[in-house]
Amino acid sequence: MTSHDISDRINIPTTSQKGLIVSSHTSPRWGARIAAVVGVVALSAVGFSAPALAADPEYGNINANADGSITIHKHQHQSGGAPVSGDPQAPGSTLPNPIAGVVFTAYQLTDFSVTDAADWNALSTVAVPADACAAPSLSGWTLGAGTALPETDASGIATLPLVNASPAQPNARLGAYLICETTPPADATDIAVPFVVTVPFPDNQTGAPTNSNGWLYNVHAYPKNGLAPTITKTVDAQTELGLGATASFEVVTTVPRIADGNQFTSYTVVDPMDPRLTPTAVESVTLGTTALVRDVDYTVVTDRNVLMVSFTQAGLTTLKASGGQSVTTVFSGTVSSIAPVASFGLDAGEIYNIAYLVTENEPGTTPPVTPETPPLAPGGPVNPNEPFDPNEPAVPSIPSPAVTQNWGDVKVFKYDAGNGSTAVNGAVFEVYEAATPYATTCTTDVSTVNVDPIEVDGATTFTSTNGLVLVPGLFVSDSSNAPVDNATRCYVLKETAAPAGFVTPTGAAALLAVQVEIGETTVTAGDLASYDGAIGNVKSDVPNLPLTGGQGQVVLMSLGAGLILIAGGAAFVARRRKEKQAQ
Repeated sequence: MTSHDISDRINIPTTSQKGLIVSSHTSPRWGARIAAVVGVVALSAVGFSAPALAADPEYGNINANADGSITIHKHQHQSGGAPVSGDPQAPGSTLPNPIAGVVFTAYQLTDFSVTDAADWNALSTVAVPADACAAPSLSGWTLGAGTALPETDASGIATLPLVNASPAQPNARLGAYLICETTPPADATDIAVPFVVTVPFPDNQTGAPTNSNGWLYNVHAYPKNGLAPTITKTVDAQTELGLGATASFEVVTTVPRIADGNQFTSYTVVDPMDPRLTPTAVESVTLGTTALVRDVDYTVVTDRNVLMVSFTQAGLTTLKASGGQSVTTVFSGTVSSIAPVASFGLDAGEIYNIAYLVTENEPGTTPPVTPETPPLAPGGPVNPNEPFDPNEPAVPSIPSPAVTQNWGDVKVFKYDAGNGSTAVNGAVFEVYEAATPYATTCTTDVSTVNVDPIEVDGATTFTSTNGLVLVPGLFVSDSSNAPVDNATRCYVLKETAAPAGFVTPTGAAALLAVQVEIGETTVTAGDLASYDGAIGNVKSDVPNLPLTGGQGQVVLMSLGAGLILIAGGAAFVARRRKEKQAQ
């Protein structure tokens, strides 16, 4: 018989079985439940790395002088489809998924004697309540001071020796013990239910390990835990760099191992997307490496800015057989704005995202036909930090770490170089990825890989209006990919057309390096330093005009002087002629 078989045999409702008591739990509703599941206890004559004590059953009267021991084997629930490799009947074998660092405490029933038939009869009618360890007690019996077992080791094993200090006398440590899990695993979804074990243990009843009809002095118990599932969220590396790009987020959730008699009642991955991500979509869902089918294994519920991937009855059945595996869900959204969302406390440019896993299980033979989804907060967009309805009982959810994408804008001032402050309209620019995006000092070197201009909010050109050239959103960094949460990123603006009457620069003169910071740039009229950059345009050259000043005046003066000289010379010649005629 495997240990899995043993667990199946003794996973029964609360009852009394002459020393072996196993408790069930009630079926909870939203908020009142925190995934409490039945702990399973199995008892065996031999153990895994057990101490060198008598292992074979003994027959006849109880040997009150004998040594004994209680060995705890702590493992996760063994459901999950993978074969169980350990067998409590096979010395040296081990169960998978051991849990280390767990402490159990044994409280001896001081008024129970292994040699008193009346005590055995009385014990056989005891039911151990689920809260027996809250303040250790057992109705009708007196408990001694607890004896803590050592922490379970890497194999999940801890042993309490019950050695007789005076072998010629009865061993006072033989008897009945209430066993309590006093230091559970930090990430446990449930703790082992309290149980009573006797040493020696009568191996002759339903649920006994071997039904050898003998006495077991070295008793092995197998109380199991379900460990809390985990959830992680990361941002995929961004390839589209402009506002309007698609951002993708990968959420990985583990599938907990649950008790054999339990079924999942829900398994929902909830992603309240940042309201600036719209529209949104579920790109894919995989279990391990197997792609799951929408509307067969899971359904997608879209409610305002929230996406919920909820496993169907068929999907929950698959998860039951997949304990320990991971579900990977990829969500996506279009970055439609970088403006702040003051009502949620979200800053400009910081696209914020967090996901939640909501999963529960309880005793049953099949999952529900229509698994319920968690109630969301009413009203408008759902706050990623408070997605569930506060008017309903608390939803037992596990949040992922928060992730962010960081975006910024570009605001450049375009002016008339004639005076350095007069704004000009109609200058046209493109924006390119820098060759070294995260350089300390940005340069005008343009990427030789991504050579096309970046599309931002559906546009690839940006025209100055009242001097302002606005690029409304460019990717800066994120919290998952190096350099993590970098404060700036380099881009290059290229002027492709100047305003009418101004010179369009060419070559390096047409390029401007800009360092984009997270958030929105705040500019002040007249303060060029408040912009991400400032660019002047010079006016175009035209042919020279004949003017009355400057060069034209010089020419006229020269012509006038020449005429005066000519006139003077003519007068002198005329006077000389008259003088000769008079003589």
